[in-house]
Amino acid sequence: MLFRLSALVTLLAVVPAAAQVLPRESPAERQVRSSNQVIQQQQRFQARDAQSQFEINQLRQDIDRSRTMPFLTSPGVNPGCPVGSIGC
Repeated sequence: MLFRLSALVTLLAVVPAAAQVLPRESPAERQVRSSNQVIQQQQRFQARDAQSQFEINQLRQDIDRSRTMPFLTSPGVNPGCPVGSIGC
């Protein structure tokens, strides 16, 4: 009985230690992980570049729109015209 108890205690002490040991990463696994990280970083850069290009295009459209369609005022309305004049 004492032998079984000590064997059980030894077994319980060894099992958790064995369960905590992780297998080492192989060189191929390291290469795959490294490649995946590089791809993810490139995708983040591309997304950032695409967002920047979108914003630049929006600004260009705003500038073009303001050049082709200047702020229109109704005829005769100009802050520099005297009251009652038809137009300046």
